[in-house]
Formats: sequence, structure tokens, C-alpha cells
Amino acid sequence: MIRVVTAALLSVLITGSAFAQEQGGLLVQNPLDEIRDALSGALEDSDVPFTEEQVQAIALVMDEQRRVTEELFGQVLDFSSGPPQGAQLDRALAGIAWMREAFLENLDAVLTPEQGEAWMRARLNGTVPQSMRLGGEGNTEGEPGRGDAGSSDQIAQIRINNNPYTAESLGRNRGGFGGGGFGGFRGGGGGRGGRGGNNEVITRGGVGDFHGNVNFTFQNQHLNERNVFADNKPEYTRRNINAGFNGPVLSNRLTIAFTANQNQEDNVDTISAVTPGGIVSEGITRPNLFRRFGGNGQLQVSDWQALHFSANYNQSRRDNQGIGGITLRERGRNSEFGFASFNVRSLTQLSSRTILDVMVGYNRNHNENRRITQGVAIDVKDAFEGGGATQQNEGKSRTVSLQSLLIRTGDRLTFKAGFDLNHLRDRSLTEDDFNGTFEFASLEDFEAGTPTTYTVSTGDPLLEMIQMQAAAFVQNDFRVSRRLTLMFGLRYEAQSNLDDWNNLDPRFGYAYALTDSTVLRGGVGLFHNRLNSNIVERLLRLDGTRQQELVVTNPSFPNPFLSGTADVIPPSSIRVRSPDLEAMSDLNSQVSIEQALPGNVLATVSYEYSRSSNRYRSVNLNAPPPRETDRRDPIQRDPERQPMGRPRGRRRRANVPDRPDPTQGNILELQSTGKSASNTLRFDVRQRLRILTISGNYSFNHEMEDSQGPFSLPSNNHDLSADWGRGDDREHWFNASVNAQLPLGIFLTLGVQARSGEPYTITTGRDDNGDTVSNDRPPGVPPNSETGPGFRSTNINLSKVFFLRRDASGGRRAGGAGAQINVFANISNALNRANLHRVSGALTSRRFGQPTSANDPREIEIGMRFQF
Repeated sequence: MIRVVTAALLSVLITGSAFAQEQGGLLVQNPLDEIRDALSGALEDSDVPFTEEQVQAIALVMDEQRRVTEELFGQVLDFSSGPPQGAQLDRALAGIAWMREAFLENLDAVLTPEQGEAWMRARLNGTVPQSMRLGGEGNTEGEPGRGDAGSSDQIAQIRINNNPYTAESLGRNRGGFGGGGFGGFRGGGGGRGGRGGNNEVITRGGVGDFHGNVNFTFQNQHLNERNVFADNKPEYTRRNINAGFNGPVLSNRLTIAFTANQNQEDNVDTISAVTPGGIVSEGITRPNLFRRFGGNGQLQVSDWQALHFSANYNQSRRDNQGIGGITLRERGRNSEFGFASFNVRSLTQLSSRTILDVMVGYNRNHNENRRITQGVAIDVKDAFEGGGATQQNEGKSRTVSLQSLLIRTGDRLTFKAGFDLNHLRDRSLTEDDFNGTFEFASLEDFEAGTPTTYTVSTGDPLLEMIQMQAAAFVQNDFRVSRRLTLMFGLRYEAQSNLDDWNNLDPRFGYAYALTDSTVLRGGVGLFHNRLNSNIVERLLRLDGTRQQELVVTNPSFPNPFLSGTADVIPPSSIRVRSPDLEAMSDLNSQVSIEQALPGNVLATVSYEYSRSSNRYRSVNLNAPPPRETDRRDPIQRDPERQPMGRPRGRRRRANVPDRPDPTQGNILELQSTGKSASNTLRFDVRQRLRILTISGNYSFNHEMEDSQGPFSLPSNNHDLSADWGRGDDREHWFNASVNAQLPLGIFLTLGVQARSGEPYTITTGRDDNGDTVSNDRPPGVPPNSETGPGFRSTNINLSKVFFLRRDASGGRRAGGAGAQINVFANISNALNRANLHRVSGALTSRRFGQPTSANDPREIEIGMRFQF
């Protein structure tokens, strides 16, 4: 019943989407409701209606397939780039047709004899939609024939997995099998990931039409507004060219696709800094050149065997990186990046119910960062950052991966099992912070030449590292009844460079049909995260043997060793790992109610609770012990008592106790002792009308945490609980969109976004406790206690399509064949709202409590796309 009704629900989409394109409007009724009503109406007319159990079965199937159907239907009716055409549309229509044919083939075996007879009469006398009538399938007028664009012959299989707690994925909703899925194939080499990355439409080789496209977009300073923090509007140009071609080169055997992209653009930003010479308010550009060449294909070896393959090469150069905000031009760096990958995937149908899916992948990348100017870096708290860039490095890495997935589908039980292996070899040369960095608490301190700290790294820049990762999983989806489905999974993670083998993750999900239009869905799961290779490299590099990090407190300037708390050859800081270091873990749970309402409205309410433990953070084991402090803060937070721009002289730090081991510098231990907890409530609503689709969502997120990252240090190394407070995420998020076709063949996509302000932390701007880190907060002030300005933006896409070629009947086929030119304009921040952010939280800054940057002003991009 489930397979049949699933196919029936999707079958409406193929005729509905084609009608929508030809008639210039969207369907009024949800396609899922339309097929349900058509089938139940035919049975009621013959006095053999669905039983209550059948109604509930339809409700559950509708919910199971809603995300897939909305994705496919959304591709057909997505006008953000004009009316959809080409391979993407073919794939969507082919997926719908594949489900439709499965329904027509299996319906008689599911209905009772009386219902089957009533359904047959309805199909013969034409009281049901055209796509469900006898003779309506196949090569009827206006529909693609077998082997043509949009026909079911393009589809090898459709995999649907709406369980966010599946054991196939490394992280919740991160997609895919093996943690990353077959990302090299989705959307390109025959597969396309759905929402959450778990739904996949896999195409066959050698089937479909030839398609090609050339896309060009242009933008310069004359089309945009000036940033409110810039006195100028810099000259820049963006020219992006994208081209692609795909089609069957061997009928029923081989499909090949090629893509080429060159994006040349000057990313615009603003420097807004306060220097001894005055305020710097300057619009700047960061030139960026990106090229990509790729190819993929599907070889249909036989009806039971297929090979999918892909190869990609990316190359980019980015100049003036790192500048913007309070960072001056001199602090920039230039970077280059190259990436090449090759993947081969084998899909073998061992039997009518069993599939073996295996992929082998190889990736290689090279990256390089070079300082624009040499010299020591200067950091003045929330005023300016100058001098030379701290980053100068290059690296090469090689990754080999093997993934395998076995799927066994039964009448009530679906079983999956698989594994994921990765081998990484990395070689890097790093001279980060080899020129040193001075940190000043305020602009007055800089003018007086009294820095807070000086740090510099020395040693061997070369490091070679190997890391291996492995995972195995099993997943069982059990249909208890037509109203209830339970999903059980188990995943195990292991890796080198981490002596933690207790990473077994049980997961559970469920879906239950409450009524014929209401479905309850939820789940709970444990997710262990891998120790990133970048973290391992940094630990190995700064172990005190390969490289040393020197920290001098109260140094002289510009020669840091003429005074300060360290000798000329001071002890270096080292990074170590805790002997109890464990993999980070997240315990996630979620419950949602999906409701179909009258008036073609679909609403979803969901609540999610997430608790993270073993979060990574660093602790200075050699930090001075706590002391009694004067709780009277001489720098007042009240802006009326502390006017902006008032000079603040250097505040001499009270005597700080000696370190526990005076012969050592900082001993920075990576620990897995952090934690976080978040609660998220989300509302989603969508309504489809005749000429437009309206959708919107709102979410409220409350997060508490005590760690800002693996190498962040606490404000008090002897009281880690002091950093427990509000997280960095915004609390309120709202998005709404309108997607419509207007008169005169104009297509419109309108989006509105609104978010509450970014949290920020009040700090003293100094190192009050002597741990060499200036992240101290005034007494009694928690982290992220303040909130910056909110964000609001309106984005518009307008396009006009000119059709150059039609079929013999003068119309356009449902598959979208026909050459066209699409002229469009993308307008971001159309109302030119000044969205301020990056509020200064340092009490020593002249800009304390003030935003120091703004998001992009109104920008207009124009372009043209030719495709067939």
C-alpha cells in the first residue's frame, strides 16, 4: 500500500508541473492532496470508500514523501533563475514519472476487488486526472516518451531517507552515507541530495536529452550603493561565466557532463578603524579569481550494474585577504588554492531487493598564504590592526576514501549496513606569527608605546602528518503498522591521533499518523564528532620541540626584550593534549507535528533539544593562581559617565602571583571538558496559490555554552564555570519568500530576512589576571551579556525569458526542451538598509558600545543565460 500510494501521490506532479509551465501559473491544490482526493473520490462514487486504516496509511505515506515531492516540485516551480530548464528539470520530472509508473503497475494488487473495479472504471471513463487514465500514460501528447527528457527511464532508483537520526550520517542532517555521502555525485554525476542530504535520485546512463547552458553575470560600483562606514565607493567589477553541457553519448549506455566556470570578482568590504592619524573609513576590494573544470557521467554496464564517475579541478587566487573592519590594508595577505578530485562509484543490484553501493575517492589539494608586507603585527583593541599579516604558510594534502553501503528492502523491514574509511596524508610549511605580534589595550597605550603582550613563534616550519578515520553502521527501518514506522540505528567511529575508542552511537526515530492530515515525527540520537586534522596539526606543531611560542608580558616597544616579565631567552609556551581527551559528542532530540490545513496550507511545528559534551577548549595549566582583586572597576560601563572619546590612560595592573612553575611559559592543554545546551522552536508555513507560492519560517534559539573553540582560552583558568553563558548565535530568525510568475512572462522571487542582533561580550580590554590573554571581563559580567543591532534585508530576483525554439506543435514539452535566453537582475538588500554589526565590547576602546561595521548595502547584479 505504501509504495502504491507513494507513487500515486507523486504522479500528479508530472502533469501539474507541465501544466504550470504551459499555463503560466502554479497549481492551486497541493499535488499530494490532489491524488488522494482523486483516488478516494472514485471509490466513494462506487460506495467502496477507503477504510480508516487505509486513510491513516495514506497520511503517513504523504508525510514520508512530502519532503521529496516538495523538493522535486520546487525544482519545477523555482523561478529564482527564471523558468527551470535543462537537466535539473528533466531529473525532477523523471523522478515523478518513475513513481507514477510504479503506482499504475501495482495498484490492482493493493485495493480490494471492489475498489480495484471502481478504480478501473474511473480510469476508463475519464473521471480522474489525465495522468491516471488508461492510455494516459506513455507517449501521450504533451508528455515525454520513453528514453526522452523527463521519462522514467532516466531513473535507476530513488532513495528516500527522511530520518534525521539515521546511522548513515556522521552528524545529524549533514547528509549522506559515510558522514559525507556521495557528495561528488549528487546533483552532478547522477545523484542529487535532498533536504538534509539524505534523499537521492540516481539516474541511468545513456538516457535523456542533450542540454547546454552559458551563464554570464556582471556587476560594478555604478550599480551599487556605498557602505555607510566608507567615505568612498571603490571601483570594482564582477564578471562570472559558467558553462555546461550534458547528454547521452551512447544510447542506453553512457551519459557525460562537462562544466566550466570562471568567476572574476572584486569582493567589496570596508575598513573602519581608529588610528593615531585619525579615523580610517575606506571602501576596499579583495580581488578573487576562481576557475573550475569538471566532468561526470554514468555508464550503464547492464540492467544490474552501473558505474558513476566524476573528476573536478578547482583553482583560485585571492588578494588582500584578511583586511576589512578594523584591519588595515598593510595587514593583508594573498592566497592561492588548488583542488583536484576523482571518484568512482559502483551500484550493483544483487537481487530485486538488494543493492550494493561502493565508492572509491581520491582528493588532492594545495594552499598557500603570503603576507603582503613583512613586519611585526600590531593589534590595538577594537581600534585598528596593522603591521604584517600573521599568516604565512603552504600545505599539500592527499586523501583516499572507500565507502560501502548494502541495502536490503523487505515488505516491512529495510536493512542497511556500511562502512567508511579515510586516509589523509598532509605536508605543510607554516611560519604563522614568525614576525611577532604586539597587543595594546587601547589607542592611548599604543601612542604611549606600552603594549600588553608580545607573542612570536619560532622553530621548524615543516610538519608531516597522517590521519586515518573509520566508521561502520547498521540501520533498520521497521513498519510496525500502516500508521507507525520505527527506525533503529547504530554507528561506531574511530580514528588515529585520538585514544578514545568509546564512540558507539545509538539512534532512534519514529513517524506516526495521528489523523489523515496530521503526522507526528521525532527521534533521538548520539553523535560523536571526529578530531579535525587541523587541530592535530596545531598540537603537533606547537609542542615545544618543532616550534615554540614565546609570550612576553608588559614588553617594551618596539624591542620587546628590553623590559617585561621574561628574560632575553624566556621559556616558551607549548601546547599539549589532555590524557583524558575524548571525541566531542552531541545528544540531539527532536519532535515535530506536520499538518495539512485548508486552503493549500502546509504547517510544521518542531522543537529540538541538543546537549553537547566533551567540547574542545584549551586551558592554561601554568596560569597564575587567582588573587583578591579590587572589585571597583575604574572604567565605568555607563556611557553617560564615560563619554565616547575620553582619553583613558594606561591602567597599571596590580601585582599578579607567580606562575605555578616559574621556569615554564604557558602550558596550553587541549581538553574535552566543555559543554553546551540549546533549545530551538521552529514554525514553518507554506501556501501555494494559483500564481504564486508563499512560504515563511520563524525560529527561536536559546543556547548556553562555555567554550568558544578548541584553542580558545577561558577568562579564568582556575574557574572554568565562569564562562558558562549565552552562546554566539542569534536568538530570533525569520525568513519569508514569494515565488511567482507575473504578466508579460516576467518571473519574480522576493525574499525577506530578519534576525535579532549578534551577542557580544563586555571585556576590560586588558590582561587583569596575568594569564597573557586579554579576555578578562568586569566582575559579575557573564559572556555575551549584550546584544547588537538586528538585521533586516529584502532581496529581489526579476527575470524575463525569451523562447527561441518550440516543438512541432508550437508549444514546449513537459521536459522543458527548447532553447531560451533568460535576462535577469538580482537585487540584494533592495531597501538599502544599513545593517550594523561588530559592536565593540572592550571598555578600553573609544568605540565601546558602538558598531564598527555594516553588512553590504544595496547591490544589483545583472546577467543573461542561454540554455537548451
